[in-house]
Amino acid sequence: MNTEARLLILDDDPVLSNLVVRELQALGYAVWHAADGQQGLESFEALDPDLVLVDIQMPVMDGFEFIRWVRGLPDCETVPLVMLTGFEDGASIDRAFQLGASDFVTKPVNIPLLQRRIRFNLASARRELDLRRAQLEQSHAGRLARMGFWRMELHSGRLEWSAGAEETLGWIRPLPQSAEHLLTETQPPYQDRTRELFRQAVHEGEAFTTEVRLGGAQEERALRLSASPFADDGVLVGAFQDITALRAFEDQALYLIEHDELTDLPNPRLFNRLLKERLRELQEGAESLTVLIIHVERLQRVKAGLGDSACEGIFITLAQRLIHAAGPDAILGRLESDTFAVAKATEPDEESIGAYVQALAIALDRPYRVEGKDLNVNITIGFSVCPTDADEGAELVQNARRAQNQASLRHNEQIVRHRKIAGEDQPAQRIHLESELRQAIDNGEFKLLYQPQMATQSRRLEGVEALLRWNHPERGLLAPGAFLDVLEETGLVRQAGEWVLDEALRQLGEWHRKGYPLTLAVNISLTQIEGQDLQKHLRALTRQHGVPPTAVELEITEAVAMHDPERTIRILRALRAEGFRIALDDFGTGYAGMSYLLQLPLDALKIDRSFVQGIADGLDNRAIASAIAAMAATLSLTTIAEGVETEEQARQLEALHVDTLQGYLFARPLEIEGVTAILQQQGAGPD
Repeated sequence: MNTEARLLILDDDPVLSNLVVRELQALGYAVWHAADGQQGLESFEALDPDLVLVDIQMPVMDGFEFIRWVRGLPDCETVPLVMLTGFEDGASIDRAFQLGASDFVTKPVNIPLLQRRIRFNLASARRELDLRRAQLEQSHAGRLARMGFWRMELHSGRLEWSAGAEETLGWIRPLPQSAEHLLTETQPPYQDRTRELFRQAVHEGEAFTTEVRLGGAQEERALRLSASPFADDGVLVGAFQDITALRAFEDQALYLIEHDELTDLPNPRLFNRLLKERLRELQEGAESLTVLIIHVERLQRVKAGLGDSACEGIFITLAQRLIHAAGPDAILGRLESDTFAVAKATEPDEESIGAYVQALAIALDRPYRVEGKDLNVNITIGFSVCPTDADEGAELVQNARRAQNQASLRHNEQIVRHRKIAGEDQPAQRIHLESELRQAIDNGEFKLLYQPQMATQSRRLEGVEALLRWNHPERGLLAPGAFLDVLEETGLVRQAGEWVLDEALRQLGEWHRKGYPLTLAVNISLTQIEGQDLQKHLRALTRQHGVPPTAVELEITEAVAMHDPERTIRILRALRAEGFRIALDDFGTGYAGMSYLLQLPLDALKIDRSFVQGIADGLDNRAIASAIAAMAATLSLTTIAEGVETEEQARQLEALHVDTLQGYLFARPLEIEGVTAILQQQGAGPD
């Protein structure tokens, strides 16, 4: 139903007009009718309709003249004008489109098809208005912030700048017209780094943000330059900001003292001071502050084989990846040559913290291009959370270092969190937690929640994702981040994973028997993939619970997929042959190579929440999500966006033709009864 959209119909056929008016009013539209073009002009001016259905052949004034008149009015460029035509010759249709028609529907009118065309054109008009509004706001904001945009053609190196860039920068001479010209205008201390960042952006698809100085003493300009990580149709796009005035108020000597010369990140002194300031600003109870220590392991082999310059190239690239993956409000630092730090305010729940840390790990784990070679570098991460694990900056950093050291000592854990329980040391805590987990499995303390997955177009519940929780007798309901590392370390994750599959498929069978044909997404761990009987176990469970394999979507992360690629591909192909759907979770964070992705037997891609959360206000995130959706369409894969929290995010994803939405906008993870209640409200299933 749409009680807001106003429709105007111009047609001299009373039978057809009455039929269309009646049917569209029944669908909830406000509908008016005019019998000829002249009446249509008067009605258009009086009603200001959202969409007009225009018959081509009418008395007094035909549809062609009406379209020409409307398109000549100010602010009417986006009003959808849909032709109603009995003509079958392409010339009439082409003429109408040349005059400004938006779409056409042939007579006799198919009402269901007409409804879909109206809905599509209204949505397109809304998106166009939103885009124009955003462009206008962006233009005003750009002038105020002294910002603009640039684009570079990869094959020629030709640079183009956004309108008014010279005025924004106060640049006397013509702006650089090529990448090489830009480098010649760049002052020597910045040239080598800028050249290397442009090379990585063009050849390796690496995003960057850096500061450069252009021009001589008379017209020196300090610019912050950034580039998108993707080149579209051979064009690299980016943004610039004039920060000359800002730098004029800074003590440049202090800046150099407190920043790392190679990566331009804060050094330990500045990082610790910024961390203390952020802790003072932390809103008690509303958010947590996660501190991560990131260490590059075993660089001796790179140094021995390729020299110090190769190691420096790795550090520069890693720093740029951190800048773009950590988020705009994160505090970054380089503590030692091979050790980096991040402090980031996050939601206080375990799931949000775990998702953030995992997204960072995946972004850093991609191969590093050094001297024409792809090098795989081992990254270990330790983290600690305020106020759960510590309250002070020094203690948070120390705890995160301890956790990172533990990760370095273990071959099966890349990420370790330092947890603190009053009166207990770390080893004792893990032993106690392991004992509790064994009891939890025996006592049936695990439970599943189900997060709805909504069809983007209809906003109807079509599937759920099963999420594991531990109903701890003292600490309440815990997300996997609180216990998953111990499950994996002790081998209990296999037993827990078997329980999850059994319980989730049992509940799916219950819903199917009640007439709710939902699909179920369930995560598959590395331990399960490495096991010998996953296919046999899944086959037995679907038969036992009466569930078709096609209703089950098995989600694996890029990290799991890349652990043993050949074996993983073999196992997934066997599962897909059984009928199970395969989805790649947290996609877009850049772990898997494209050549490997094309070999995976996939049915769906899940767009990582880190891109979804910034899609409404970040060009980079919108570009990444758009690229993922386009790639998925090319590969005939469905797309699922997770972490959808606002209606604006949902509208942006709908515009990108993402198939399914999942997130707090629709529901948090629900008990069984909550899912069933939504299904009953939709009118699905039994009466």
